[in-house]
Amino acid sequence: MATHEYEAASYNEHWHLADAVILHSSKQQRRLIRYLLTHPKAVTVEVNRACAIGNVSDVASQSNKQLYRVGLFIGCERPPEPIPNRFNDDSQMYLWYIVVLPNATHLQEQTFTPMKKAAPD
Repeated sequence: MATHEYEAASYNEHWHLADAVILHSSKQQRRLIRYLLTHPKAVTVEVNRACAIGNVSDVASQSNKQLYRVGLFIGCERPPEPIPNRFNDDSQMYLWYIVVLPNATHLQEQTFTPMKKAAPD
């Protein structure tokens, strides 16, 4: 997914949405989301170190299940030029970010609008 297709998420506008759907006990997910909201296009190794997460893609995948409910999505893309590792070989590192999905408003309304109870018989 290319980031230019969607609006980039910003911390001030979107943390409260993520906070509402991510369990407070999900510390890695919460660290990842906070970091990506303030560091868009972060390289995998930077995310690993800053968030103490070994497998960023796994934590992102688990987070996306909840974030989708409020119209947010953690994505990644290959950098224009491969990032060399410490041996100067091309690595499999990606650029990570959070975007606002085009249907975010609709998803947020579904998530935060309480269900109407049926009238008693």
